[in-house]
Amino acid sequence: MSKKTFILGIACFLLLMPTSVFAEDGFPNNPEEGYVNEGKNKVTLINPLGDINSFEQLITAILDAAFIIGLPVAVLFIAVAGFRFVWARGNPGQLESAKKNLLYTVVGIGIFFGAWTLAKIIEATIEALKIGGGS
Repeated sequence: MSKKTFILGIACFLLLMPTSVFAEDGFPNNPEEGYVNEGKNKVTLINPLGDINSFEQLITAILDAAFIIGLPVAVLFIAVAGFRFVWARGNPGQLESAKKNLLYTVVGIGIFFGAWTLAKIIEATIEALKIGGGS
């Protein structure tokens, strides 16, 4: 089979594939799919984020997820930097590279945790100002 024939066959398949449509004529009550039918042409969408109802809560959830993902990555980078020291075996060029790697890893972790801490402080300040505290 030649390359042209193969490409033509793929193109025909992609063009003819959407000829069948399987559709529903209404909105059944299905909260798992994100909507609830409340009667004549009225559909209520369900919040896919669950308990997140404000911008502050969304930012908090994103930062918490970044923290949960970033912590193991930081540990992995520290371990890699340690292995680079071991693999250097006294070679001055490789030792210097391993030192830079460790320094950049520690600085990156410091920036990451500093940004996370600063965001948490700002979040707490905004919440205190909303409540009416702040003194």
